[in-house]
Amino acid sequence: GHLTMVATDGHRLARATFPGDSAATERDVIMPPKALSQVVRLAAGTVSVGITISKSFAVFDLGSTTVFSRLIDGSFPNYEQVIPKTNPRQFTVGREELIAGIRRVAVLADSSTHQIKMSVRPERLELAVNTADIGEGQDHIPVNYTGDRMDIGYNANYLLELLRSFDTPNVTVHLNNATSAGIFKPEGLPEGEDLLCLVMPLRLPD
Repeated sequence: GHLTMVATDGHRLARATFPGDSAATERDVIMPPKALSQVVRLAAGTVSVGITISKSFAVFDLGSTTVFSRLIDGSFPNYEQVIPKTNPRQFTVGREELIAGIRRVAVLADSSTHQIKMSVRPERLELAVNTADIGEGQDHIPVNYTGDRMDIGYNANYLLELLRSFDTPNVTVHLNNATSAGIFKPEGLPEGEDLLCLVMPLRLPD
């Protein structure tokens, strides 16, 4: 069996899948984020977590601690339909290098949109900001990309948050066009695990 967890705020989405030892039938439930944050905090250093789902509650067995959480009524959005099936522009980039590059240009980004421009070019990824009354900045990172050129805008804070949640040296990026969601995945996860982060782009100024 396996456990899949999905979270979204309408601008970005994360889906994580982990192998599990379960004979239970498949079931979808909605849980409050605050409860899961407590489980993560209390489970630090725990090898495995036991999860029991009843009609209205979830119970997390952490060994010396048990966490109870009420489930949320309602239906979760059909997230599968917003995950692109084919994003032909793909490349791999060092996670730390990408974080550093985004941070360098993001200091000049607009304080409300935090917009930066990501430009994919053969063998390089260019990061740029041009904000009225603040200034402009550019950076570039070598990548193994051989496709055609494309520019896309992103909220720098969203990118930094997802990249900091990864713990692998490299990240694969899957893009389609300037108006379609981009997919970011850590490269080299253990067998049976999967993590996908989707980010909606920001419209670049003409």
